[in-house]
Formats: sequence, C-alpha cells, structure tokens
Amino acid sequence: TQAAGVASNTLPAYPDGTDGRGATGSTPTTTGPKTTASASRENVLQRKVAELEQKMAMSRSIMKKLYHKNVELEKELAIAKANSGGLDLTSPPATAAASRPGTSLRPPATAPASSGMAAADAGLTWQALQERDLTIRQLQQALEASRRRCALLEMQLASGNTAGGGGGAAVNSGGGTGGGGRGSSSSMGPGAAGGGGGGGRGGVSADSLRDLVAQSALHHQKYKQIREDYNRLLYKRASALQVGSRSTSANALAARALVGELQRRLEAEVQEREAEAALYSARLYESEKAMSDWYVEKRLLQEHIARLSGEVAERDKIDGEIEGCVAAMLERLRLVEAENEALRSRL
Repeated sequence: TQAAGVASNTLPAYPDGTDGRGATGSTPTTTGPKTTASASRENVLQRKVAELEQKMAMSRSIMKKLYHKNVELEKELAIAKANSGGLDLTSPPATAAASRPGTSLRPPATAPASSGMAAADAGLTWQALQERDLTIRQLQQALEASRRRCALLEMQLASGNTAGGGGGAAVNSGGGTGGGGRGSSSSMGPGAAGGGGGGGRGGVSADSLRDLVAQSALHHQKYKQIREDYNRLLYKRASALQVGSRSTSANALAARALVGELQRRLEAEVQEREAEAALYSARLYESEKAMSDWYVEKRLLQEHIARLSGEVAERDKIDGEIEGCVAAMLERLRLVEAENEALRSRL
C-alpha cells in the first residue's frame, strides 16, 4: 500500500483518477467492516450469555429455597411419625439430584465465540436451550416431590398424633436400637439408620424427640385443665341464673306491682308531655302566623310608600316644567310689550 501511494505521488494524474496504466493510485482496505461486524456479534453473544447466567442464577436460588423447604418437611414428617407411635425417622429419599443446590445447576460452559463463526453461535444457543429445559424439568420434579411430601405430612397429621405414654415408649425403644443409646446423643436420622453416611442431613436426636413429646403432653394437659375450668365456671353461672329465677312468689308479685306502677307513671308522664307539646305547638303556630302577617303588612306598606314617593317625584317634575313654561311665557309677553312700545313711539 505504501509503494502504491509513492507511485501515485510520482506519476502524473489523469482525469479518470488513474496513473495511466488503468489502475488507481491506492487500493482500498476492507478490514474495517469485518471488524465492526465481529464486534457487534460478540456484543450480542455477551448479552445472551449475561441473560442466560441471570436466568440460571434465578433458577439456582429457587432450587435452594425448594431444598430448604424439603429439609423442613422431612424433619416435620419424621417428628409426626415419631409421635404417631412408630419411631421411623428415615427421611424419604431425594427424588433427583435437583433437590441439592450444589450439584443440580451449573452455569453453562460458555466457550469464547470466535468472530464470524455461525456454528459456534448455534452451538451455544442449543446448549443454553438444553440447560433451560433441564432446569425446567428439575424444577417440576422438585415441585412434585414437595407436593407429595406435603400431602403425606397432612395425612400423618390428620390421622391424629397420639402423644404421651405410647409415644415415649416408642421413642425409648427407637433410641435403644438406633445406634448407640442416649448417652452419646447421636443423631437418629438417615445417617444412623444407614451406617453414619449422612447423619447431618436432617436427623433428629432422641432427646429432642423426647422433649417434643413432653411438651405435647404438657400442652394437652393444660388444654384439658383450661376446658375443665371453663365448663365449671359456665355451670356455676348457669346454676346462679337458675337459682335467681326460682325466687319466691311474694318477691315476684312485689316486683310485678312495682313494674306496673312504674309503667302507669310513665304513661301519665308521657300524656302530660304530649299535652304540653301540643300547647307549645299551638303557641308557636300563632306566633309564626303573627310574624308572617306583620311581614306581609310591612311589605305592603313599603310598596305603598315607594309608589307615593314615585308620584310625588312625578308631580314635582311636572310642577317644575309648568313653572318653566310660565316663566318663558311671561318673558315673551314682556318682549312683545317692549316691541309695542317701540312701535308706538315711532308712530
């Protein structure tokens, strides 16, 4: 390119822009558009990768929540089974690896996409679609497992928890066969039943179960005591009302007489108040009628005064006009007399 530029500077220029040999002085470069296209493609791929990573992070958080919820449900189910009489503390097996957030979801391996390679772009998109489908299936399986466990727990709770002696005996027998007695305070969960492989994954110790059974028995005893107190107080109140209703006939007759006298006084008072109200209503009607008549008379007098004032003003106006006419007539007579006197003097 530099040599061509030197040649174009040394050779004479022609009108068509060539150097006389049918070729232009410089050759255009085509690397600019290719670089722009590859940069835009890389930006698009980076945006897609960021969106996919965001979706995967969201799915991972959902799976973590589902995992923790499953662990809680397993613990509640184990406690319910222990309270029902059979110390079967083995948690239900995990349905799939999707219930564990550490191994269920992995971020997609995004290899660096080379510029201008449509095959790499298609492979990355296909891999993202596969990851999304896998995530959807795992979420569906986890939801189904959670629903089944919730239904099982509801059935266990609905069947009735027999807390007390039977539950305590079941707990003690389970503690003897689980793997070590109560002095070692070892967990009696899935790890103890299976040889210690997963003891920290939601196991419940015998002491905690024994405490739960004791608390349940205490709550049941308190509930029975409160209900007995309530029934006793209710019976006491009902008996007091019943005894009060069985009063002597003399007291009942006196009470009826007193009530009748009070009713008669009340009726007399009501009649007296009604008579006073009628009297006051009549007086009020008369006063309002007098006020209305006075107001009407006042308006009539005001209208009459206004009419008379208008007539007086009209008369004054006519009198003024008459006086003006008389004054003009007298002035005219005076002028005529003066003119007659002047004519007589001439004759």
